[in-house]
Amino acid sequence: MNDIEEKINQMPQIKTWNGQRVVTFKDIDIVHQRKLGTARRNFNTNKKHFIEGIDYIVRNSYEAKHDYNITAPNGLTLITESGYLMIVKSFTDDLSWSVQRQLVNSYFRQQQPVVERKPDDGMLVDMKLNDLHKRLKELEENKFTLIDLKLNDLHKRVQALEKVDKPKIHLLTRLTPKRNTWYQKNRNRIWRIRRDRNMELRELYHIILEECEKCYDLDEAEGIYRDREGSAPTYAIDLVEYFPELQDIADQVLDCFESEKGSVCR
Repeated sequence: MNDIEEKINQMPQIKTWNGQRVVTFKDIDIVHQRKLGTARRNFNTNKKHFIEGIDYIVRNSYEAKHDYNITAPNGLTLITESGYLMIVKSFTDDLSWSVQRQLVNSYFRQQQPVVERKPDDGMLVDMKLNDLHKRLKELEENKFTLIDLKLNDLHKRVQALEKVDKPKIHLLTRLTPKRNTWYQKNRNRIWRIRRDRNMELRELYHIILEECEKCYDLDEAEGIYRDREGSAPTYAIDLVEYFPELQDIADQVLDCFESEKGSVCR
């Protein structure tokens, strides 16, 4: 048996990844009779020229132990045929040339059918966890998609409501609007609310007008008032006295303050 055959016989067990044969840095150092660490140093020096997935593959500690029975706390780098030829490019002695030829022809090129190994319990757990992770990711993406759809639909509905004109105020057919009828009818209620809640009259009027504005366009109401009366109202609350629709809303505000749940009004 010649020296080259002895070197080839020193190769470890065949290692495969994704159907192709691979070697480790230690395998290269042994078969080329180099000091351990030589192949790794050549790889690290020229790593920018190596392409992961084509020239080399990195496996984690669990995969190194489980698949190749190699203890590698920092992970295991596997070298393909193309990566091997790049690493030993600087090995120019006669022995290295012969070893390269023999290793390529007798190891990398002599592919053996890979026997499919049934997954053990550990692999089954990893597969199930990976599947569960994918399902959770899909559910999370679907959840945010549903939220986006709901927000988009709500935005469209708000836009549609904004385009709808507020209802117009219709005047009762009367020659002379009655003055102070609403206040005279409710002045006792107004006095009690102010007393019980320690509230200024202008504050109560402000709340009433705010509620009226939610339902009717008060600027339009003021324009109607000015056209009919020839001048603007002295006080904003005069609009409530003038329009029956606003009086109905004002009555509801007073009712709210007088009810047991009056605290929700303000």
